[in-house]
Amino acid sequence: MLTNGDVKAVQFAPAEAERLELVRRVADDLNALEQAWFKDRDAGRFTTMGSRGQQVANPLIGEVRATRAQLDKLVTGIKVDMSGGGSMSPSEIGRHAANKRHNPSPAEIMAQAQQRWEKKAR
Repeated sequence: MLTNGDVKAVQFAPAEAERLELVRRVADDLNALEQAWFKDRDAGRFTTMGSRGQQVANPLIGEVRATRAQLDKLVTGIKVDMSGGGSMSPSEIGRHAANKRHNPSPAEIMAQAQQRWEKKAR
């Protein structure tokens, strides 16, 4: 369990901070969906009419379920570092560095090609 002093020690990488903001927004959406579903449930509206006049499940049921699953996936993907350093473990840092070396981005490939071309042009 975190205390107020512990919260100050938590560090998030920029991508994880963005993910945390997304978690907040999805949680807000889930709250609104649940409130709407609770009203329908309490009023006994478990089904609605489909496009061809058939009875179908209340669409809020599926929306709430899907949003809960999305929120769970987002929350479990957040990495928290209590040491005050970066948010990646040493092995993740090494893996990231190796991927960057051996799998350059298209922009890096183009920059290297530009440098080689400029050397040949001299």
